Order: sequence, then C-alpha cells, then structure tokens
Amino acid sequence: MQALDSGLVIVTLSLSLVYAVAVTPLMAGYLLKRSAKPSANGWVERLAVQIGRLSVRRPIATLLGVALVVAVSGSFATRVGFNFFPSSDREQMVVSVALPEGTHLEATQLASRKLERALTARSDVKGVAAFVGRSAPRFYYNLPRDPQAPFLAQLVVTTSGPEQVGALQEFVRDFAARELPDASVVPRRLEQGPPVAAPIEIRLFGEDLSALHLASEDVQRLLRHDRRAQDVRADHGPGAPLLRFVTDDAAASRHGVSRAEVAAAIHGRTQGLDVGSYRAGIDPVPILLRAPPAEDHTLQELEAIELTSASIGRAVPVAGITRKSLEFAPAVIHRIDRRRVASVLAQPREGATYAAVLADLEPKLEQLELPAGVEYEIAGAAESSGDANQGLGSKAPVAGILLIAILLAQFNSIRKVVIVLVTAPLAVLGIWPGLFLADLPFGFVALLGAIALIGIVVNGAIVLIDLTETRRREGVPLSEALEAAVCVRTRPILLTTATTIAGLTPLLFSESTLWPPMASAMVSGLAIATALTLFAVPALYRLLFREPTST
Repeated sequence: MQALDSGLVIVTLSLSLVYAVAVTPLMAGYLLKRSAKPSANGWVERLAVQIGRLSVRRPIATLLGVALVVAVSGSFATRVGFNFFPSSDREQMVVSVALPEGTHLEATQLASRKLERALTARSDVKGVAAFVGRSAPRFYYNLPRDPQAPFLAQLVVTTSGPEQVGALQEFVRDFAARELPDASVVPRRLEQGPPVAAPIEIRLFGEDLSALHLASEDVQRLLRHDRRAQDVRADHGPGAPLLRFVTDDAAASRHGVSRAEVAAAIHGRTQGLDVGSYRAGIDPVPILLRAPPAEDHTLQELEAIELTSASIGRAVPVAGITRKSLEFAPAVIHRIDRRRVASVLAQPREGATYAAVLADLEPKLEQLELPAGVEYEIAGAAESSGDANQGLGSKAPVAGILLIAILLAQFNSIRKVVIVLVTAPLAVLGIWPGLFLADLPFGFVALLGAIALIGIVVNGAIVLIDLTETRRREGVPLSEALEAAVCVRTRPILLTTATTIAGLTPLLFSESTLWPPMASAMVSGLAIATALTLFAVPALYRLLFREPTST
C-alpha cells in the first residue's frame, strides 16, 4: 500500500513537471500580454530590495538573526505533545469485556447483555453489536483481534456522532465499576496506525509464572499512580480452578483399565464425545454426545463415573482408581519468540498521550526491583512508532544521496549544495510553532509533512542560486547579482508558498484527526522556512563566495 502511494505521488509530480515546462509556457505565450505598467513598484518588490540589501551587506548579522529565529522556533518542540498515531474520527467505539479465566460462556453472555441493554437505552447510541466468545469482525483496518475464549466478549457501539464517544466511554467505565465488578471492561476509540493491544503496553518476560505475576502487579501499581493512565490491566488472570484426576496405575492395572479409558470416560461425561457433524450453513456444527448435566456435575457424580472392565467383567468407579486434587492453572499462556510473556496494558486519558506517560514511567521501571529472571520491554504504540521510524530511517540515506547527487549535477559545486541543504533544517524546525498554536501533537503524519517540506523549501534556494549564477556570468558583480536575484525571485517564491498554504488550508480545518497535524506542520514550516530562506541563502552565498580579483 505504501509503495502504491509513493508511486502515485511520483507519477503525479512527473506529470506536473511536464505540464510546467511544456504546456504552461505555451499557454502563457498565447494568453498573456506584456504589461505596460512596471512591476518594480509593488510592496513585494520594495520588501525584496530591503531583504537583499540587508542579507548581502550584513551577512553575519543576518545569519545570527536567522539562527535566533530557528532557535526560538525549535524551542516550541518541548511544548508540543507526542502522539505518533492519532485516534480515528469515526462515530464508533469498541468495548472489550474480559471475565475471570474459566468463566462459562453463558456467564459471559449475561454480562455482555447487561452492558448492551444499558448502552441501547441511551439516546446518543444508535446501535450495539455484541460478539460473545470471540472478537468483532475486522470492519476497521487495524482492529486488534482477541483469541476465541468463553470468558471474552466484544461490543461495537455506534454513536450519534464522534463527539459523543468520549462521554460514552466514561459511562461504560462507571457502569462496569458498579454492575460488572468482576469483569475487565475497556472502551476504546478506533485508532490509526498498526493494531496494538493498547497504546501503553509493558511486556514482562520470564519462565516462572508466579514471578511474572508479581512483576505485573508492581508495574500495574506504578501505572495506577499516574492519573494520565486509565484502564490499567494485565492480559493474564489468577488462573482457572482445575480439578485434576491422577490415575493410580497399580489400581487401574488390577482392574484392567488404562489411563486413556479413564480420560475418555471423564471427558465424554463432561465435554461430550464427537459423534458427527451437522451442516446447516457454511461451517459444520459438531454433534456431541454427553450426559445431561454436562459441565455441571458435582464432585460426587464425577467420582461415581463407572468404567467397564473386560478383564474382571464388572464396572469400576473412577474414585477407586484415581486420586483427585484441586489447583489453579493458567487458562492462557502467552509466548513471544518462544518466551513466556505477561503484558501490562493501559489507555491514556483524554488530553494525555502515551508518550508522556511512558516518559515518566521508564525511569521508575529502571529502578523497579523485578523478580529474578524477569525482564521487561516497552511495546504498544511506542513499539509501532519505532518500527515506522526505522522504516523511514532505513530509506533516508538513499533519499539524501539522491538529493545531493541531483544538486551536484546542477551546480557542480559543493559550497552551493551546502547552501541549499542548509534550508532543510529551517523547514524541519519551523513545524513546531504551528503544532503548538493549533494544540496538535507531533506524530507520524506531521513527520511526513516535515519530510515533504524539505523537497519544497529547497526549491527557493535553488532558484535564488541559479539566477545569481546567471547574473554573474553576465558580468554583474556578486553583491549586485545577489540583490537582483532576491528582488526578482521573491514574488514567485512567495506566490508558490501562498498557493501551497492555500491548498493545505482545507486539511488544516478538517474534522479528521489524521490530516490537521500534517497540514499545520507544513503550513508553519513552509511559512517560516520561506521567509528565512530569503535571508539565509544570499547571506551564506556572500560569505562562501568572493568577488573575482581583476588582473
């Protein structure tokens, strides 16, 4: 998908280039007439003359001023939140319900129906779809999938509008705390980016299950002390009660009964024997043969199960050849790369970001004395953002080399290439005031906007240097050539910036949560970088190049 998007952008830019160098001049020759009014008296030209004189005659002071503006602009980075993938703007949310491990499917269904009735009674809810024992179908591209389990349920809630989702989440939390105290109920907005179990996730690795549980409790305690985190939970439970029948091999041998026969008799009485299948639709339904009480047998009834012994010719009760024990065992064992893992999960509150929570949590995790053999790692949204940054970073050297090669081919001068490349930091550092003023977080789409800015901003430096070189070849002195280049090219550069900002304005005020950060970053970065480029490029050129000495 990303390759398709990149290819589409490349084709679009290529076609626009062909149009600009072929169709635009042809149409201009037919449609435009020479103006009798001189264009050097406008306010843009007067401003350009002042910029050119200042940057050429006082290059050091000009560059110091540019550096000061860049430093002030970059200082806003500490005031901008970080949220790599924003939430979706859809009028839906997903509510995950997890009861204690070992809970029967019927109990899970009752809890799900109780929550469903409470939601459908609200006027701001248009519909609720409940899925018991499994996850909802993947109706959204990055919806995380839960395993099929009788103690899990998931509800998809459609609200009357995106603005209702926040209040509805709080209602679900309050209702669950009152009416479903034994369940872990987590309402979540639909989110952008790769699917994650939770934005805040701490993975604990270790082979000792009790040590993992102790470490999990310590990490949960740290997160619960942070008011910016909510719905703190773990993906493991205390375990499910397990009634274990251990076969006495000596007694079973005396009665002519094997372990397999004992297991089959108990399993058939409780879970049922598979005797066939019934196909009413697409998927076959198994037909099970079992006793009417099914899983509701008492301990005495299980001990009274009889096995027919062919060797002695009479029935033998299970109690006569087994020993029973009651213990807790994990209902689910999670592993990653063959390592046992337990994850602690949490959601950031409205207005908070996972990055801010993790920034305060990581030093506490380093000081936490975990049980022997237990290690931790940061996962969730931080892990997915790291993967995305790694993917971009792996391609950045190739893009940088191509950019430098193209500039070297055009100017055949390392100093001129350096002047052009200096404008790139102006664009990147210029994004922060826009994000701060719009109260938007820095994330993946804002990063893409900053990268796109580099290709836009260098164009201004290229045209300034190109016109300066043209004038110098005509015999114009260096200072006059620089001032003339700024005076002539300021209007086109400002028009290009203005049209780009105008094109980004609809995205800036879009109701979507995806595009405003990118548009804000590009508008701010483009405006600041364009203004500073008009000062920095001629000043740098004046310092790096000298007037040729006459002989």
